[in-house]
Amino acid sequence: MRPYLRAANVTWKGIRLEDVKEMNFADNDFETYRLEPGDILLNEASGSPNEVGKPAIWRGEIEGACFQNTLLRLRASAVDVGYLYWYCFFAALTGRFGEAGRGVNIRHLGKQGLMRFPIAVAPRLQQQRIVAAIEEHFSRLDAAAGAACAAGLKAAASRRSILVEALSGRLSAQNQGDEPASMLLDRIAAAGLRSKSLPSADEPQTQGREPVSLWELPRGWAWAQLQDLTASERRSITDGPFGSNLKTAHYTTTGPRVIRLQNIGDGEFKREDAHISPEHFESLRAHSVQSGDLIVASLGESLPRACLVPHWVPPAIVKADCIRVRLHSDVNRSYVNMALQDPRLRRATAADIKGVGRPRLGLRGIRQLTVPVPPRAEQDRIVEVIEAQFARLGAISGAVSAVMSKIEAMRRTVLAQAFAGRLVSQSPSDEAASVMLERIGAGA
Repeated sequence: MRPYLRAANVTWKGIRLEDVKEMNFADNDFETYRLEPGDILLNEASGSPNEVGKPAIWRGEIEGACFQNTLLRLRASAVDVGYLYWYCFFAALTGRFGEAGRGVNIRHLGKQGLMRFPIAVAPRLQQQRIVAAIEEHFSRLDAAAGAACAAGLKAAASRRSILVEALSGRLSAQNQGDEPASMLLDRIAAAGLRSKSLPSADEPQTQGREPVSLWELPRGWAWAQLQDLTASERRSITDGPFGSNLKTAHYTTTGPRVIRLQNIGDGEFKREDAHISPEHFESLRAHSVQSGDLIVASLGESLPRACLVPHWVPPAIVKADCIRVRLHSDVNRSYVNMALQDPRLRRATAADIKGVGRPRLGLRGIRQLTVPVPPRAEQDRIVEVIEAQFARLGAISGAVSAVMSKIEAMRRTVLAQAFAGRLVSQSPSDEAASVMLERIGAGA
């Protein structure tokens, strides 16, 4: 058994060693696929043109390691290893390796494509100066990116802290004259009993189970399940159509929208367009949404991830694994959307999430999500405070994104300048690259 590297082990930041696998290699295969310090490994294929040929340098981190055929190996001889690495980095980053590959959905560079790929060869001493200059520039850019990331992480931590404080009643004023949440919940329940006395098969009643108390609430607040806050109508909570009722083949370029997992951001709706024909929409109207509906993801990361449907989206339907929740008009929808982002609620929900590679929270688990419910007037005050705080943090996050975009553009500029011969000075005493190549060709 020998350790071997796969495409997953090659990243933009180097070799990732956390999940190196082992397999049997015959002696002749070992010699073919054996890695030596200084070898450059490239990602042979990808669905993204800017990931084809992504390189990393093997520095001998694991003795006797090999590589899988999802990778390509380069060994530098006359060309400086660092120079060759950065040239490949630039070719991958700009999509030039992807353009040189073959295939439609998956682009394959392949050994032949790599062998034919042109490389701008500088004089050997200039190669070394170019590598030193690139690494100096990138070191400064890495420091700037680190500072920006730290600011972004601090803003994210502040968002979580604001949610915790707000949903514990410490960011808004309590008013003894507000109608207590218990009366609000009783009124919603009474309306629901009148309109849903005969539950439909897809909307089973789970009444009788008391919501769990996750933390101490202020006077006048109450714990409820998400299903306790829904509109007084059948199918107030529903998922999307499964199986052959809605497939990718049904998508059209225009028409009513399909809300998919890609649309459900953490608290915000993301614009990822998909459409179906008006006729198909009519056949699936039971899964339709309207402006202000809450959409909860039942599959993926950060469950229960949710967002509200913007006014410009309908008409639309939800796809499988997207749960549409129509909240009661006496509940502030924005408040419920914010409550589902509370980190304490997510920790409590973790026990109901099944699966590792594809985490899933079932429809029943979403119905029974525990939510702290303040009086309605206080819900409005909490939303106002959170929105003001989030607007300030959003400006910070926007600035961080702008800085990161500028840093990435500067990396490209540095590399473009380097391989156009404009990053470092050129010395007339350097041996010309053509002389070096002639010597290599002559076998010297």
